[in-house]
Amino acid sequence: MPTVLNKYAYRFFFFSNEGNEPPHVHVEGGGGYAKFWLFPVRLAHFRRFNTKQLAKLHTLVTDNQDILKKAWFESYKSLANAERPSLIRIQETGGDESSISVLSMT
Repeated sequence: MPTVLNKYAYRFFFFSNEGNEPPHVHVEGGGGYAKFWLFPVRLAHFRRFNTKQLAKLHTLVTDNQDILKKAWFESYKSLANAERPSLIRIQETGGDESSISVLSMT
């Protein structure tokens, strides 16, 4: 369950066994959970988030869509090639920028 983004107390992550579904991201935080499709960004389902939180999450997924897509394809490309999956961690560097580092599992 690699975490790909942490922002505003929300954790954005993938499950390693979901490469057969269209690209999406799971989000949890504050006792809530949601799943967003990435092409186009839209809410798949949620639990315990209110409308305001869902709007913020939709904005966060949209604003970080390129990073999340890249992380998705890097992660599942490894699985499709029968290699060990890569863990992709996105670190906030301050402001509106993020840096991406790919860590291979050994």
